[in-house]
Amino acid sequence: MNTDIHARGFALTTALREAVEREAQDLHCRQPGRIGALAVRLFDVNGTRGGPDKGCLVHARLERVGSVVVATEVDLDLYRAIERAFAKLRRGLRAAAARGRSGRRVRTARAVALHSPASGIAMVDSPPP
Repeated sequence: MNTDIHARGFALTTALREAVEREAQDLHCRQPGRIGALAVRLFDVNGTRGGPDKGCLVHARLERVGSVVVATEVDLDLYRAIERAFAKLRRGLRAAAARGRSGRRVRTARAVALHSPASGIAMVDSPPP
């Protein structure tokens, strides 16, 4: 699984990178061969103005289906935001798997369906590249 990690508005420390990699490894162990690419964005909500809010956005592209599951979380503690965003992503992946087994089909190859089972999670059926 290819993992891309970026921090916006602050330096990506070794500890932050390790926290994200730990969650990504756990996700890979729970969902082997299911996720093709994983993009993680860590950001400061208030930017240069300062303030306590930090966020994590996780974008996972599913290997075989071509769908994308996105989860985000904002918290005072960035490490907790990372954990919660990955927890939401796992729930979103379970929902995407259940949706795939439900027998629903997309009418056209270019159609994009958005389904949000919980706050901070989005699933998108993207057209083939």
